Amino acid sequence: MLTYHTAFASTSSGWMVRYSRWKDTLANCVSPAAVCSVWIAPAGLPLTAQSMLRCPTNAGFTFSWPNPGSTQIIEHRLPNSTTWIFGPPSLSGMQTNNPGSSYSFLVRTRDVLNGCLSQEAAATYQVKSVTQASLAGPSGYGYGLLHSVTSGGLGNETKFWTVSFGGRFEMADPNHPCHNQTSCATPDAQLTVRGTVVPCWNPPTVTVSVTQSSSAMVCDSASTMTAQTSASYSCFGTQIDQAPPIVYFTPGGTLEVRVATQPSSYQVPGNPLSISHASCAFMIPHQWQVRAFGTSTWQPWSSVFSGSPISTFTDTNEVGFSVANADSLIQNHEVRLAIERCQGVWTYSTAIELRSNLYTQERDPNSFIRVVPNPTKEFATINWPNMIRGKTWQLVSINGVVHAQGQATEEVSLIQLNPGTYFIRILDSSINPTRIIVLP
Repeated sequence: MLTYHTAFASTSSGWMVRYSRWKDTLANCVSPAAVCSVWIAPAGLPLTAQSMLRCPTNAGFTFSWPNPGSTQIIEHRLPNSTTWIFGPPSLSGMQTNNPGSSYSFLVRTRDVLNGCLSQEAAATYQVKSVTQASLAGPSGYGYGLLHSVTSGGLGNETKFWTVSFGGRFEMADPNHPCHNQTSCATPDAQLTVRGTVVPCWNPPTVTVSVTQSSSAMVCDSASTMTAQTSASYSCFGTQIDQAPPIVYFTPGGTLEVRVATQPSSYQVPGNPLSISHASCAFMIPHQWQVRAFGTSTWQPWSSVFSGSPISTFTDTNEVGFSVANADSLIQNHEVRLAIERCQGVWTYSTAIELRSNLYTQERDPNSFIRVVPNPTKEFATINWPNMIRGKTWQLVSINGVVHAQGQATEEVSLIQLNPGTYFIRILDSSINPTRIIVLP
């Protein structure tokens, strides 16, 4: 005989036939059995469990299911609550925009006519995490020194670290997976890097990167999983110190110019243009540049005075050059030393005026012929000093052919020229000819 607790329990709907009787527990007597039929109303089908995993959004979210039936309603509750709430569960925009949060509900249907309830189902909503990786490192690397690099935003998961040529991870624990490595995997958020190699020319930097693999719980579209930091070695090429403002020479003799450099332990003794530092050994790119006095454009010496080649020499903390059989036309120019201390970093000496010992005029703009620009292309503007106004001038090519002439007046003369080398000379005047270079 079924006890009264389970006499009418059933998972099926419809008429359920049972028999019932009385029993005297003292006399152990029973009554005749009687038929007892019960109608079991149908319960609604259980709702399908739902699990949502989405990136943060302020749009909110409401769970939905297909219509369970005209007499069925959906209700939900929190797992730790006994109170059922009418309707499907929903979340606010603030809740769905909270990275890493998770929300759980239990849902069921209720038949509003017979009160029958469906089985409960779970409904969960998870907001993906958003990762913003960062990496902090030194502002500059020193050869042989230790520097710390620290990652942020990546949590405690395994991180993949790399350091470029020029550095190596060095840890206090020799058994650390990153010790003496240029790439490694570790959950550590801080590593130390030693500057073991100086990148001699390009690029003079050390770059460290850290990466964490993305996962289903991380919102890829809003996350940054990789960060890097770069720092440069100091520019250890030669530095220019001082240059003389004026150098005198005798036309036909030897012109010699010397520029002082700052002392440095990185230089090869006696040669400031030769560098030896850590793993580096190279010659510093350099150039002697020249311009006509009173102009602004610097040109390589060889392109202006191809017939007067220079010979560069070095001494302790000094770089210079000499020109044998110096042309008198050099006197109307300035020269400077240009040094590329490291890739793309040029430094220049001050301008050095070249004067002939035979030419005693002070460099007053009103006492010499000024040609702008020089070198030039196709045309040049000539400014006449006061002392020669009204005198006759001639434009002469390098082979002595006169191409133009006129009177030096207060007005500026504009002369169109073909590519070549020319001289402007003044008849019946002590002013030296001025050289003009016309580029093709």
